Amino acid sequence: MKLLKALIGILSLTILTVSFISCVHTHVPSEWIMDDKPECAREGHRYKICTECQETIEEESLPATGIHIPGEWVIDIEADRGVMGLKHQECVDCGEIVVTQAIPPIYSEGLQYRVNQDNTACTIVGKGTCSDARIAIPPEIDGYTVVRIADNAFKQDNQLISVIIPDTVTHIGSYAFSGCVNLESVFLGDGVESIGSVAFSACSSLMGVVIPDSVTQIGDYAFYACEGLESVTIGNRVSRIDAHAFSGCMSVRSVHIPDSVISIGSYAFSNCEGLVNLTIGNGVTDIGDFAFSHCENLTYNELGNAYYIGNESNPYLVLAKIHNPAIKTFTIHEDAKFIGSGAFAGCTALTEVTFPDGIIGIGAGAFKDCTSLKSFTIPEGVTSIGASAFSCCNQIYSVSIPKSVTRIGTFAFFDCERLTRIRYAGTVEEWNAMNRDSSWDEQSKKYTVYCTDGEVSKED
Repeated sequence: MKLLKALIGILSLTILTVSFISCVHTHVPSEWIMDDKPECAREGHRYKICTECQETIEEESLPATGIHIPGEWVIDIEADRGVMGLKHQECVDCGEIVVTQAIPPIYSEGLQYRVNQDNTACTIVGKGTCSDARIAIPPEIDGYTVVRIADNAFKQDNQLISVIIPDTVTHIGSYAFSGCVNLESVFLGDGVESIGSVAFSACSSLMGVVIPDSVTQIGDYAFYACEGLESVTIGNRVSRIDAHAFSGCMSVRSVHIPDSVISIGSYAFSNCEGLVNLTIGNGVTDIGDFAFSHCENLTYNELGNAYYIGNESNPYLVLAKIHNPAIKTFTIHEDAKFIGSGAFAGCTALTEVTFPDGIIGIGAGAFKDCTSLKSFTIPEGVTSIGASAFSCCNQIYSVSIPKSVTRIGTFAFFDCERLTRIRYAGTVEEWNAMNRDSSWDEQSKKYTVYCTDGEVSKED
């Protein structure tokens, strides 16, 4: 019996030993096995197994790729004569639209053109035999690249409903589409660099315009009296918006002037009665007289007794107007660069204004009828004094003008009958060379300009 128990114990120990030896070993990992491939917006999964025992020994999640895989093109709008089409591609994984692209229109035929001097390009000069109401100007005609649209090319064409201008065109001439009262839409190609004076004026049915980034200048009266214009997008390379460019666009509600714009011309956005939201970029160095006059519904940035216009980084760029004209003294915000047209007009009790260092422009009529001003020092850095800026300030007797001023507008000191002394920080030669309108001192009396090297006098 004892012998039997001993044999059973030995047998059990042997079995345990063999079992232990067969289960304990060093795993040999396989290559990564992908069981769920990651997609653009969904995680994946992979794992490794032991090549000997097939046990899973390592696993991990794989991050979404974030990379869309475009599928076949899907046509949304078929191109037609004078009408651009539209197509898109969807991601094959998530179905999101990843690419949208315009389809070139069927181009108009029969347009009249003139071959340019280089004999490689041409200018569209008229409608010719084309009868399309929706015109798509081709990038090339008879082997000549279309680069310009001539002055008056489509002027007062009442049949015209839409126009597509190709990327090859660099300039749109003066009056090119002026008075096309039924023109509803304009597509400007990415090659257009300048829009001529009065180019789209009085296109009363035009509803929106996108000025591409290629454009650097918008000419005088370019979109004047486009009464139905609701949407305006100004490209990020525009440097000049000339006089009256958008004046009388009564339906436009929002305008963003980018940092690229250096100059805003006189009356550029005047009489835009529906304009509510306006931002002016920090790049502007010149704002013409009455650039935003009669924009009665404009929203301002209010601070203390003043209303300002600016942008997100500097809401106080332009001092637009004073809330209570009964003020006697006023300090302009330190970030302001311009005193807007008519800002202090009619402040008859005003005797003193404190300027920040950065002021560069004094707008038209800015201090008109400020009848309590007696002396005034225009700060260094100001480059222009607008029309009628100090007109009818009939108590003012002394004005100091810095050398930085290069322009004094018409009637700037009109009827300043007590003005006898002007101190100018430049030379007599520089004073005489300054751009001063011929009537800048109309109806003023006898005065003397004291320059650094001499005097200039005006006799009655």
